[in-house]
Amino acid sequence: MTGIAYTAGDLTVSYGEATLTQEAIGATAGTEEDFDSLQAAYTIGAMTISAAISETTGVGGVAAQKFETNTLAVSFAF
Repeated sequence: MTGIAYTAGDLTVSYGEATLTQEAIGATAGTEEDFDSLQAAYTIGAMTISAAISETTGVGGVAAQKFETNTLAVSFAF
């Protein structure tokens, strides 16, 4: 698992990746799942706008299986 983040004033950008390896058991082959994610957040006073793009490959041990998700969020602090 690796990640890096950079903050400049009100803007934060980060990237993370990880690999999950399942070892072979008996006649079952070993599998790998790869996770990648890019996030950004901007804070304006008490409001934060954030976005994330994430991708997972090898979902459920199937090499050709891919899952992607995009997130956009606005949060307020009172």
